[in-house]
Amino acid sequence: MKNLIQKLKKIDDFLKKKVDSLIPPQTSSWQTFALLSIFSFILHYLANAQFLKFILETLGWIFAIISLHWWTFQNPKKVSIAQQFFIGPWLTGFFVCFVLFKGWLLNRPDLVLVYTAASWPLISVAIALWPKLRDPGVRFSESDSDPKSHQKIIDNRRDIMLLVLGNLLLSCWLRFYFIVEKWVTLTLPDG
Repeated sequence: MKNLIQKLKKIDDFLKKKVDSLIPPQTSSWQTFALLSIFSFILHYLANAQFLKFILETLGWIFAIISLHWWTFQNPKKVSIAQQFFIGPWLTGFFVCFVLFKGWLLNRPDLVLVYTAASWPLISVAIALWPKLRDPGVRFSESDSDPKSHQKIIDNRRDIMLLVLGNLLLSCWLRFYFIVEKWVTLTLPDG
């Protein structure tokens, strides 16, 4: 009996820790959007009208994407490779691709992977560039005569171009892989 009580206490402590992590410390936090997402999905399953179900499901996914994105930027050390390369936008981009192409999952599962792989780097680079382009220091005109601010403008341009071109190249290579795979499977004889 003591053993059962100890196991139940461990389960209770574990669940309490998880629920406490979802309680928002303030109104504007990633936990708020996670709870809104859960609430929207619960209402989605309780709704009767098809249009209302669609709206609630869409809102649930949007809140889940915002929550994931906020969490990744709030915990960059947990979402980094070797504590150097932050992969938060690429996780959010993958989740966005899943949400965009989930309707095809049952109808055309062969196309889901192709389109997800081709669009994932492009969506991720848009997510990664959003904070950079909102920075007031990012300008594309050379109006300053100060060498330090001019160098910052050049560095920002270089970083943005490398990020965009690298992800565009990755998207092209992933799409090329699926094209070649289709050619190979069509030309190889069975058995």
